[in-house]
Amino acid sequence: MSKNEIINIPEEQWLKLAEKAYDLGYQYEKKYHGCGQCTIAAILDVLDMNNDAVFNAATGLSGGLGLVGEATCSALTGAVMSFGLIYPRRRTKFDDDRENKYRVFSMAQEMQKRYLTKYGSLYCHGVHKKIFGRPYDLRNPDERERFDKAGAHDNKCTKVVASASKWAVEIIGKEICKDQDASS
Repeated sequence: MSKNEIINIPEEQWLKLAEKAYDLGYQYEKKYHGCGQCTIAAILDVLDMNNDAVFNAATGLSGGLGLVGEATCSALTGAVMSFGLIYPRRRTKFDDDRENKYRVFSMAQEMQKRYLTKYGSLYCHGVHKKIFGRPYDLRNPDERERFDKAGAHDNKCTKVVASASKWAVEIIGKEICKDQDASS
């Protein structure tokens, strides 16, 4: 689907798309792992946008940036990346694309607010503390095993990815609907 086709999605359909993004995000994280890529895949699939370059570029995001955990939750990062696909700061207007840039900033701030409300943190380890009661060092194979046994890919990180995917589609839909209202 192109941005022009996304712009024509009616308001009532965005809630359905957001629920579908939740389901896909959950299933992708459960099956494939890699919170940033799973979030991006769910959003792209729901919006019927194929972008292998963006998906591929998200490879190193998992586990709070390369499994370190002391960086932004990768599901949050993936969601924010998707906003730029809809409202990009274009390279051809690098010096003067303020409208899109500040719109994406606003969308990212909404995403951050939702994260802080639900998880109390934007960082991978902070999210871990909220959902597991403790952070895991995913660079350590024993810790990764404990992480998996604690339900990471059963019902913990799966729900984080699902929520991030849903919220991103809701935020995108809200912006698209504002554009529709402004043009009517």
